[in-house]
Amino acid sequence: MFLINALQLYDGGFVLIDPQVAETIGEASIAPAFPNDEKSGRLPPSAVTSRFLTGMQCREESFGEDAFGFFEGLGHGLEHFLSCKDVALDCIIFPGLAAGPVEAVLPGVGRGLAFCSDDAYLSRGCERVLPSEKVDGVFRAHSRSECEKAKWTIADVGIGLGGDRSDTGLGEGDDSTDADDLGLHCDTDLVGIRIDCDDGEGSDDGIVFGQARQREKSDAGQEGEKAEHDAIRFLKDTMQSIGLGRSSNPVMSRILHLVGVLALFTSLASSAEKPNILMIAIDDQNDWIGYLEGHPDVKTPHIDALAKTGTAFTNAHCQSPLCNPSRTSLMLSKRPGSTGIYGLSPWFRDVPELAELESLPQYLKRHGYRTYTAGKIYHGGYGRRPKDTEWDEIGPGATAKPFPPKPMVKSPSGHKLMDWGVFDHEDEDKGDFKIASWTVDKLDSMPKDEPFFLSCGFFLPHVPCFATQKWFDLYPVETTSLPIIKRDDRKDTPRFSWYLHWKLPEPRLEFLEDADEWLNLTRSYLACTSFVDDQVRRVMEAVDRNGLRENTIIVLWSDHGWHIGEKEITGKNTLWDDGTRVPLIFAGPGVVAGQVCGQPAELLDIYPTLAELAGLPEKSGLEGISLVPQLEDASTKRARPAITTHNAGNHGIRSENWRYIIYADGSEELYDMVNDPNEWTNLASDTKYADVLEEHRKFIPKGDLPPAPNSKHRILIYEDGKVNWEGNDVGADDPIPEITR
Repeated sequence: MFLINALQLYDGGFVLIDPQVAETIGEASIAPAFPNDEKSGRLPPSAVTSRFLTGMQCREESFGEDAFGFFEGLGHGLEHFLSCKDVALDCIIFPGLAAGPVEAVLPGVGRGLAFCSDDAYLSRGCERVLPSEKVDGVFRAHSRSECEKAKWTIADVGIGLGGDRSDTGLGEGDDSTDADDLGLHCDTDLVGIRIDCDDGEGSDDGIVFGQARQREKSDAGQEGEKAEHDAIRFLKDTMQSIGLGRSSNPVMSRILHLVGVLALFTSLASSAEKPNILMIAIDDQNDWIGYLEGHPDVKTPHIDALAKTGTAFTNAHCQSPLCNPSRTSLMLSKRPGSTGIYGLSPWFRDVPELAELESLPQYLKRHGYRTYTAGKIYHGGYGRRPKDTEWDEIGPGATAKPFPPKPMVKSPSGHKLMDWGVFDHEDEDKGDFKIASWTVDKLDSMPKDEPFFLSCGFFLPHVPCFATQKWFDLYPVETTSLPIIKRDDRKDTPRFSWYLHWKLPEPRLEFLEDADEWLNLTRSYLACTSFVDDQVRRVMEAVDRNGLRENTIIVLWSDHGWHIGEKEITGKNTLWDDGTRVPLIFAGPGVVAGQVCGQPAELLDIYPTLAELAGLPEKSGLEGISLVPQLEDASTKRARPAITTHNAGNHGIRSENWRYIIYADGSEELYDMVNDPNEWTNLASDTKYADVLEEHRKFIPKGDLPPAPNSKHRILIYEDGKVNWEGNDVGADDPIPEITR
């Protein structure tokens, strides 16, 4: 078993001492803990400095002033916060060096403990340090709500696990433990209590709870009085009150093996279980959802009901307005420009440089979740192939079936999917109904002894937009509104904006009007949206029927928007709100109900948000930022806008009140989203808005990768002033396809 000897907090640092490291501090023994990559922001072995414990004593080393980051445990991907810039360390952490199933013992490492004060805290990691970077000389982990739940007000409490390899000196039942009992003499006083337990294999393991305080020194360098160790009294009382503390108690052994010592600490304070996670994805769903008010006639009562039980985002945006790059970005929490995934191909696992990235389901699986999926989560069949390792259990895939006997619409492209309307079939025949049924069956039979991550991806309202008559009846021909458009809306947009959707299967508005299909497509899309809303109802009823609501995090999202005539087109592949704005809802434990948040949010924020809500270690390398601060208080400001990329060099930047677009040739657009929510007036050339432009230019992504090998479908390349769309050069004077007037 992998055991850790002690943990303490001092002036912003933790200490977690692996007994093996305590015996041997040589560089060879610690090198595996540090990825040798200075550019990653992590410390290579040569930069490993600070103080180390050797034989339970400290020795002085130097510590680089700019060193900060995450150290990863060997072979386990175990991550734990070590230090922040300008924050001193007393001792350093070495998790993960020993062999063995670390996940089974320490799933909570990296999340940290609840270090709180009455009025100041740091929610997570280095990036959220409050002004002056330290509060009361202490770096605090966890959010305010967790601290309050734990009723923890001591700012510097340590927790550690002691085992048979390194005796802590704490005797069984010893009620008079002091710093000397631990043998720690690093100008620090540490007190704690040891709780013995039986792991069922004859070893004598235990938990040490305690507090560490740096000894204050006077101007003359004399040691001051030792601080009171009142935390220990609280911890003892807590342990006694729940009946833990003797090796004869089998509960302690189970908790140690299945939950881990840090998760145990959380359970002592809040008695919380690891939450389940239900993820509901909807394909090509724009803002035609009731709570988003994207269409005046839309009826989505069940999605709206879910929104009221949690926090609903009204300014959430995809990272790419296309299925494969958007979903890849979400599941990896990396921007398209960081992976080179811009088109419908390739699958990122087929790119050698990306193949080993840990996706959201893999991360959750590593931390004790059983993972299930049905429908469309990744694009197409990606993640569902026999060689793929994304999921434990895979249900039915997404499908557009059933199709009518013959096409209902003759679109210019003739593509089989460019079809919509109503024909004689049953809801039960549809792929999304079967996906919901599989999901419901899983919820009805889900094991109660392990947390689950269940993802359910609906295909509609992606084209072909076929629905049964009862859903069309919700949107009568006589009263259904067409999308609001402005004629000649593209006159003040750069020509380069057309290159992002130069030639596509999706038809232009011109075709819809000439063929009298605009209202038919509008009704079809609305009908499919309401049908999917009803599948959400079925899934949520199963959640409630099985008593899962209180301990299940629910997140609902769409991969991008969809135009139905706006900007003279249909489909996605744009950087305007109609192409990027999506529903995003979180509900469940850790989420304040009844909130609506207008702050910019990104789909790549889902990964770190779920990790934090689930109480899991912070995952390094993610580009998203947790939305937990907004889930706790919807008025909390975001540090950055939402950014959407469609091929290298083309970016849409959506802040709270503005949309800024820059294309690969340098042409720009700017819209006042408060006074011009339809994006009809491009203000980029108006000198009055120079400051607004400069503020948004700061967020333009730098260093977009070129398309990954074997990229195809919707690939736009701009090099040396030349435009290439899907392998074909486009001349500066070439007519725009399917636009004749």
